[in-house]
Amino acid sequence: MSFVARTIGPDERLIGIARLHWIYIVQGLLWFTGLAIVGGVVDHYLWRYVGYTIPLYRWTLDGLSLDAQNTGITWLFTVGGAYIFLMHLIKVWATEVALTSRRVVYKTGLIFVEVEEVELEEIKGEHINHGLLGRFLRYGTLHFDCRFIGDIRLPAVKKPYRFLKAMHVAKSRLIDSIGGIGRNGNEPDDGGPRRAHPA
Repeated sequence: MSFVARTIGPDERLIGIARLHWIYIVQGLLWFTGLAIVGGVVDHYLWRYVGYTIPLYRWTLDGLSLDAQNTGITWLFTVGGAYIFLMHLIKVWATEVALTSRRVVYKTGLIFVEVEEVELEEIKGEHINHGLLGRFLRYGTLHFDCRFIGDIRLPAVKKPYRFLKAMHVAKSRLIDSIGGIGRNGNEPDDGGPRRAHPA
């Protein structure tokens, strides 16, 4: 069960949870691959042009050598790339953007959990930024302009327009339920006197 599903109140309903797009995993893989390649290139040229040109550095690099052919820099860059990839993977796995009948909840973190939430009636504007790649791969970042709290920026989620459409429907239903519906089905019940209607 998701984190948000366990924390919603009895008077609200979970409509859906938007997950982060797989583009974050691709970014992590690109970081891993790029750093491994850069580490290999730096290692090769450092050993070739520094290690054999300056005897002092050559002796120092010999001490760091794993197989008398490299300085270990490749492994350092590769571990760094693996760490970045792991962080992207955890971000995709541990992030939830949930829509309930009353609010939008943005949860991040696996062990140290951070939660941002905003009531639907407080959201006064929305902006989607997807760029050219996001238009083809169907993802986009969401920016909510909120009234009494700071704006909320969400990461790239799958099908952002579908999320906004569901949010607009939930928001209109919430406003109708807060305003109240009169006995005839089309007038708000504001507690004041009701007008008589012709039979």
